[in-house]
Amino acid sequence: MAKVFGIHMIELRSNVDAADFERYVLKEYLPSVPTFAGWQARLLKGDRGERVGQYLLVFEIDSIEARNRYFPMEGQMSEEAQVVFQALASASQAAVNRLNTFTIEEHAVHTDYVEVTGD
Repeated sequence: MAKVFGIHMIELRSNVDAADFERYVLKEYLPSVPTFAGWQARLLKGDRGERVGQYLLVFEIDSIEARNRYFPMEGQMSEEAQVVFQALASASQAAVNRLNTFTIEEHAVHTDYVEVTGD
């Protein structure tokens, strides 16, 4: 079964301290956003190459079916995902709003990549 990797490129605002951003994402943001069955989230920082010092939020999803269970189409949430988001609405919205104070939102780019398995 092919995994899906949701890659979210993040660009920090020029006045943001990277250590503050990392601390916020790890201690507050990731724990407060909804988690879905079969999903894991990680914060990555570029070490070599074109994006040294830049960040990615990576969502590792067990399968296309696990992704589609919550997001069946681009920009669309399933009823199940809506229930999860509504249950955590104030905490998760506050977390996203605070995240946006660290990042240049209009530069955020995301792509879902499906693992090529050769099957």
